[in-house]
Amino acid sequence: MQIHTCTVAANKILEIDPETVDQDILGLTFVCEVEELGSRKVVELCLDGKDTVVNSKNRKKYVNLLIQHLFVTSIAQQVAHFSQGFADITTSRLQISFFRSLDLKDLNWTLDGNGSAVSVEDWKAHTDYKGYKESDPQISWFWKIVGRMSAEQRKVLLFFWTSIKYLPLEGFGGLASRLYI
Repeated sequence: MQIHTCTVAANKILEIDPETVDQDILGLTFVCEVEELGSRKVVELCLDGKDTVVNSKNRKKYVNLLIQHLFVTSIAQQVAHFSQGFADITTSRLQISFFRSLDLKDLNWTLDGNGSAVSVEDWKAHTDYKGYKESDPQISWFWKIVGRMSAEQRKVLLFFWTSIKYLPLEGFGGLASRLYI
């Protein structure tokens, strides 16, 4: 995951020997390279960021600004739009009730799924066939291949097929429609 890699790297910057950082071996300035709509662009983390070299005295500020950018600034517009959309379809009383009922486990499940592996049997049970029968050799081969995939490969296939990263609590039965081959 890119954010995890970036935060680990940021932590390492704080742990590096101050003399090494001051020798400018890292070649860092107060910028962050991001991908936006398929193209890469450089974002300054502060005024004159591209001209401010990271050294032992300012590296903590650099890491704080980098984390602030990754977790707050870069997603602020999306969060504002989500919040406005949520407010548009709910009353303030419902919003209060909704947010009081959430806990860390709910948030974690929403962001990272329930952690269980994608069940091939459940997938098969909620898949219909157009132009094929479940007993056709091609379908058998397909399910055999899916059955041999790692949990991560199944998640990738699920995303490719459905555009969703995580299944609802009910598994494939909780999806709005059946799947088709």
